[in-house]
Amino acid sequence: MSEDGRREGLIWSKLDGGNWSKLWFSLRMNKLHYRLDPEIKTDLGSLEVFGSTIKKIIDPNSFRKNLFEIELKDEEKHLFSCISEEELELWVNSLNFSAQNKFIPPKSPPPALPPKLNEIQKARLKSALNSPNTSSGNLRKMVRGFSKKILYLPLPPSLPPWETVEPLVMDPVSGEPRVATVEKLIERIYGTNSAVTKYLGYFLLTFKTFTTSNVLLKSLIDAFWKVEDESPEKTHPNRLKICIFLKKWLNESYNDFGDNPQLLQQFNAFSDAIDEKLASTLKRKMSVSQEHSGFDVPEPLTPVKNNSFGFDLVEPQELAKQLTLRVSKLFRSIPPEDFLDLHWKQDPNCKLSRFLSIHDKITQWVIQEIVNSPVEKRPNKYKKWIKVGDEAHELSDWDLTFAIMKGLQSEEVLKVKGNETWTHADVHFQAFEELKNTVNPRNNYKNYREALSKCNRQCVPWLALPLKEISDLEEDNPTKLSGGLINFKKCVEMAKILEEIIMKQQMRYTQINSNQDIQYWFSQVLQDKGSFL
Repeated sequence: MSEDGRREGLIWSKLDGGNWSKLWFSLRMNKLHYRLDPEIKTDLGSLEVFGSTIKKIIDPNSFRKNLFEIELKDEEKHLFSCISEEELELWVNSLNFSAQNKFIPPKSPPPALPPKLNEIQKARLKSALNSPNTSSGNLRKMVRGFSKKILYLPLPPSLPPWETVEPLVMDPVSGEPRVATVEKLIERIYGTNSAVTKYLGYFLLTFKTFTTSNVLLKSLIDAFWKVEDESPEKTHPNRLKICIFLKKWLNESYNDFGDNPQLLQQFNAFSDAIDEKLASTLKRKMSVSQEHSGFDVPEPLTPVKNNSFGFDLVEPQELAKQLTLRVSKLFRSIPPEDFLDLHWKQDPNCKLSRFLSIHDKITQWVIQEIVNSPVEKRPNKYKKWIKVGDEAHELSDWDLTFAIMKGLQSEEVLKVKGNETWTHADVHFQAFEELKNTVNPRNNYKNYREALSKCNRQCVPWLALPLKEISDLEEDNPTKLSGGLINFKKCVEMAKILEEIIMKQQMRYTQINSNQDIQYWFSQVLQDKGSFL
């Protein structure tokens, strides 16, 4: 530090509570000047340091390190973050010296004052401030900032040339990565001594949002052989961790390999080249995963033996059981990747889209079966659908329950019911009220959520709620950030939602036997030619 207290350098700054911005600061005399770039000679503003208070800050919740705060004489506070602890010490010492010692600048002729704005210039400035092309009021905020001697900058679209990013930032609360590069996320699979059981699950469920299966396997294979170069031990801990992860990958997502011949070939070549003991373990897991690959293997439907099937000829209990069997097997076949990146909204042919389509078609079936029937048959149709819905409720098929109730409470059904006297339809009034209570949207479907949380047997959840949570999570929360960083905190939240769904997918309705004739009839009624039964 020179006699006049000079110091210069790049510092992260959060001026007057604004956004973090990396600026070039120059401490001269008793003022801290700042600009966008050291090559730019015009200052954006300055802070009067003399008489201010400078102190170090420790904030465990902040992803910025080496923090210090300047509190000016007018009690304005500004937060700064240095690149290193050494820089922090130098800046704090220099600023404290400048805050306690008044520098007297040498006498010099006063600088020429800028000319005042004339009326035309004032009109142009006013027009610019009020222009509809001014994005998000950024120009207004910048002008207000200059009037207060503080800096306002919109978030930059990309990092400046001098920017350096931290490749891994941990969340102090959850202990999981908050943001990290893809390389660091993969390295954490094998390169840490801390427990990563939860992390492996989160990673497996969401890694396809920021990398590919081929890149992941290649990175793990390269890391496996790198260990051999560094250590001759065949049972090196990192090698074991890589094999454990590969076993988990095969067990939980074998379809990644079955649907990708190149990935499968790469894996087989790797398993042939490694230690015999490790290779036998992986190959044994591969053979087991092949036997249980996928969720439910489709069974061919046989044509209906006769044309006597119809809604009136199938008992409500059997109708509910066969619909539940169809819906549950389709639900269990949905892979996790259908939920990622709003995939179901982009691909109408994915299994999740098909599941949602069947839900809507059942609702339309309920409406059409009642509305399109002769007037004298409508009350019995209505009553029978209540029985089917009640049976679906008993089977914990919440998806079918909601689909039927949406049909029974639709405007079309309520309209024909209001115009007619359905004296026989009130026989199942109590069951209908119980179903209404279950699907009641009050308090964000509190009754349904409580029933689902208490259900410890096979069930089919209503996916509208988790899909709404996923959509909200995707909104304004990009997975890929600037600087090659991945928003892994978002991935963790996404994985937690998927874990709840996958847990429900593990349970089957083993007590229900499939009736091929009824299932074939369903495929015609619901116009669902593909089948999992």
